[in-house]
Amino acid sequence: MKLCDSCIKVTAFLLIIHFLSVAATAQTSLSNQPPPAPAKLQGKQESPLPADIQSLLSLTSAVPDEFAADAMIRLISAGKVLDGKTQRALLETAYDKTGSAQETVKRVSLLGTESDTTAGVLNQALEELDIDALSLRCRIITLFLSLEANRALELLQEIPVDLNIRQVSCEDSLVPEPDCFYNLLIAAAKKSLSPKKGLTYDYLQLINRHISNLSSPTQVGPAAKCLLAVTLTSSQFTILISSFAAALKAMPANDRAFVHTMTIGTTRNDMMALAKACEQPYLRRDLLAAFRNYVIKNLNAERCSDTVKSSFVPKFISNLNDSLFKDQPLEKEDIRPITINGSYVVNHFWESPKAQKLLTQYAHLRFGDLDERGSGVVLSKEQRSTIDWKLELWKFLDDMRTWTQDDEKSEMDYFNQRCILYRGLFAILIDDNMVGKVFGEFCAFLKGYDLLRESRAVWLSHTKVLFDYLATISKEQQAKLLNDLPPLSNVSMQLYTALENIAPRTSGQAANTQ
Repeated sequence: MKLCDSCIKVTAFLLIIHFLSVAATAQTSLSNQPPPAPAKLQGKQESPLPADIQSLLSLTSAVPDEFAADAMIRLISAGKVLDGKTQRALLETAYDKTGSAQETVKRVSLLGTESDTTAGVLNQALEELDIDALSLRCRIITLFLSLEANRALELLQEIPVDLNIRQVSCEDSLVPEPDCFYNLLIAAAKKSLSPKKGLTYDYLQLINRHISNLSSPTQVGPAAKCLLAVTLTSSQFTILISSFAAALKAMPANDRAFVHTMTIGTTRNDMMALAKACEQPYLRRDLLAAFRNYVIKNLNAERCSDTVKSSFVPKFISNLNDSLFKDQPLEKEDIRPITINGSYVVNHFWESPKAQKLLTQYAHLRFGDLDERGSGVVLSKEQRSTIDWKLELWKFLDDMRTWTQDDEKSEMDYFNQRCILYRGLFAILIDDNMVGKVFGEFCAFLKGYDLLRESRAVWLSHTKVLFDYLATISKEQQAKLLNDLPPLSNVSMQLYTALENIAPRTSGQAANTQ
């Protein structure tokens, strides 16, 4: 059976949606117990760290630094380390390791590239794991806010004003998302408030330094939210709004980041709320003038070919004219790019003959015969217990084994697609022996991944699926599945196997800075 292209795309979409829903729900299944509450950070450890935690920590010297930092943060957040001195030592060690993280800041994919692409997979991985350098630092400082507020302030002051945000080009299909830092500033500032005096001097200086040195359009919306959320005196608000307006005027243009924030971000609404909060007419006028200047600068700088259409005014311009720029609306003549550069290239999955064939085979294993729209109903357990279905499964697995990276455009395309199919199998397998076989093959495939050269976040996101699956089965089934595996030679897999056992990741695991 050969599916039409549209059928294949619909099937791929359904498959991705299923994976995301499984990942979201599997976290709370294990033993039907609620996730542990974050530890109170001032407790006392009456004895040395337990042997299993010491063993886990011994692995952190042999894994990528962001994995080690993530493990230390999770142990403390889950209440597995109670002694304050030990907590401080681990958090300091974790903070030192953040500088070596492969990703400096979280990145999100552009509209239209969110799934079934390498950029979309990386987007999802960074979003769910929080192991980029900035997210790790925010998680650590959040814990320090309860443990040692002065140290939290010191670490905040060490973060560079540009947040290590790289200026993106027209060829980039992902843009930075530094929101976690501004959420952390809000949380930290709220803890430092002086009665009737607004922000303390140290935090006023800190926020002003960052507001004054914005370098990317991706910071504008989060910075505006920060100014709205923090309690300020009238004079403090005036200082910070003036600094913000000056930063908007000085910020270099960047079309890729600018258009992204204006089309799918909340920048316009954030600026509307901030302008409304300006009680002094002159302050509101200066802020709106600076923002209008910022918009015009970006519209008339170097543009990307995919963001510029002849005789076409972007919808976000119309929205701005209807709200912020009513008194001085932008006209078509205001949009005069000095040059138009290239565009991003996205390689969609399931386009090679081999990948299409395997996806079609998987779709038939899961849904049977699909209708002309490429949709169908998941086969029942009874239907998946027949000899014919099992023979079809064996054929699919045999074809998977003959699939190589030479069949695809890139090594990462091959890796991601193969992982997606392995992940999909866990949703349809009902025979314990077959589950064990696929589990072992998936582990072996992940073990061979090059963590030094390729994306660590993507590897960990796919590896996490194994632990999500374990969370859906009984402890007896877990033990059998893991005991049947050969010894794990990949130290990163050893670390996360131990970590999921001691401090399982939950939907609220990562420190929330909001």
